[in-house]
Amino acid sequence: MAISYEGAICIIKAEATASSHTFQESTETIQLYKALNRISKSTHLSPLSTPKWDTSAMDGYALSSKATQWASEQNPVAFAVKATIAAGDEPPAISGAPENGIYPCVEIMTGARFPPTVGGELPFDCCVRVEDTVLATASSITKGSSTREKAGNFIHVGKPARPNQHKRLAGEDFERGDMIIEGGSIIRPPHVMALASVGIETLTVLRKPRVAVFSTGSELIKAGDKSPPKFSSTTASGGIPDVNGPYISATLEEQGCDVDFLEVIEDNSEIAAKKVISHLQQGRWQYDMLITTGGVSVGKFDFIREAMERLNASILFHRVAMRPGHPALFATIPYTSGSWASGSCNGNVTGTPILPPFTSPSEHVNNKKEEKNVAFFGLPGNPIASAACLQFLVMPFLRTLVSKPCDLPIPAIVRPLEKYHQHANGDKKNGVRQGDRAGGLDLASGISTNRKVVASFPSDKDVFRAGKVLSKGGHGIMEVSITTDHSPGKVSPFLGADCWVHVHQGCAELREGDYVDLYPLMSGRAI
Repeated sequence: MAISYEGAICIIKAEATASSHTFQESTETIQLYKALNRISKSTHLSPLSTPKWDTSAMDGYALSSKATQWASEQNPVAFAVKATIAAGDEPPAISGAPENGIYPCVEIMTGARFPPTVGGELPFDCCVRVEDTVLATASSITKGSSTREKAGNFIHVGKPARPNQHKRLAGEDFERGDMIIEGGSIIRPPHVMALASVGIETLTVLRKPRVAVFSTGSELIKAGDKSPPKFSSTTASGGIPDVNGPYISATLEEQGCDVDFLEVIEDNSEIAAKKVISHLQQGRWQYDMLITTGGVSVGKFDFIREAMERLNASILFHRVAMRPGHPALFATIPYTSGSWASGSCNGNVTGTPILPPFTSPSEHVNNKKEEKNVAFFGLPGNPIASAACLQFLVMPFLRTLVSKPCDLPIPAIVRPLEKYHQHANGDKKNGVRQGDRAGGLDLASGISTNRKVVASFPSDKDVFRAGKVLSKGGHGIMEVSITTDHSPGKVSPFLGADCWVHVHQGCAELREGDYVDLYPLMSGRAI
């Protein structure tokens, strides 16, 4: 009997939670520029206050604002340029005392430190931008000359400056001890910028989940392969391109997993069990999850459950009350270092292990046994069914494994695609669209009183349909259309989709204006 979708999710999350404690201890240290979308192991506080010193926010001149209090275009104040400071330079100590009635200033570049003032005179407390000054020569400082070609080491300032104008004060960005990123958070571009600004070059992050992907089916050929299927006597023209392996592998890579797309397995449970164990041992049992596609239904060549039983796997559920994706299987493959599957293979005639057990060098030294369960998902072979299971069964496991919340649904209103075009193109009259009038729209609710049935569903299952977001409605609610061609084996309708619509168990039909749960397709969102 099929388990409910809600029940399947509970089992998946429980298994992921049990594995997450060990997973959280597996870390690596990487360069900051490679840390985007990774999960920070530790909380990082600013180790210092930034900027360290008072610095200039503009290219201009550091001078005393008090000396400019009477400045005007008619009576500009003259300043003598005593030095130039670039970003990174050690600023010279300069007396703020006037010479012959002319106050000093320092040419300063963006990011450069403000010079200290010697002798207790008027401090350099502001920056006047280059474009707010006029260069002058010694002979013209009383005439307001603006001829830059003849400029000397003097400037004129023609309006008062404010204290701290264009000046970044020490510690005004980050103070020592300010939180930059909390442990367990996904590292985003603003985190990288902030961490770099306080001098952090490396980060300790959780390692990526490691996933092994197999495709199953003697009839499968790799995309572009002109040779006949490996395990079939059919001709090349009779082969079927492997769709699920590349899709699942690429999607999980985009989600932040380390994925090994291993191989196509033929329709044979004993051979499948051998290959699974072989790859697990070659990978030193470091995979967190194995995924196969196809071979999980009840047909003559559906062998995945039998292969798992050969490995003493615990079958946690097989068949879910969801569409597409009904045949999905979830299991765990047990492992104890130095042995696997209790040391024997059920169904193997000799009762001996398929392969010699793998033992790491550290196990010989410490004489410790490591025990773990490797999660296994057997997904259906139809591409859309496989894609639905990937997002709504596999991803909840992975997000729980890394202690991240699962995606929350977005409420949306269902619209038939043709009705949406009516609304979008309808003329407006007195603020009401003609398409709304024609459809008998209730203006108070925004929902048609003549509501068309959009789609019908089996009420005993949770249904997932590919959809297309149309727009935001008048109340800011998303409007979505559901693909009418929902064959789980057809890829072309999925090409134009940008979301999934989840129709919950118990719902037999959707009418125009009904609310549904919308989930964006996985795209650029790392776990």
